[in-house]
Amino acid sequence: MTLKRIRVGIDVGGTFTDFVLVDELRDLIYTGKRLTTSHDPSEAIFAGLARLLREAGTDPDHCIAWCTARRSLPTRSSSAPARGSG
Repeated sequence: MTLKRIRVGIDVGGTFTDFVLVDELRDLIYTGKRLTTSHDPSEAIFAGLARLLREAGTDPDHCIAWCTARRSLPTRSSSAPARGSG
């Protein structure tokens, strides 16, 4: 079995959750967008990620077991200093 090297970025916003998946071995980029599920953002995250993985030809069940998450500041709080608000 050949292992794939992929990188995933996810931005959870107030209205939409945006996704990007980079397949480094094949030099391909996949993108996606889903409505944010405000009651449980993980619903949109896992559904969007599973869709991108399928599009990239990767079994979502196999990959998600190996995924690690990196949490960053929410857009509102990280962009507040740039807007002069917060």
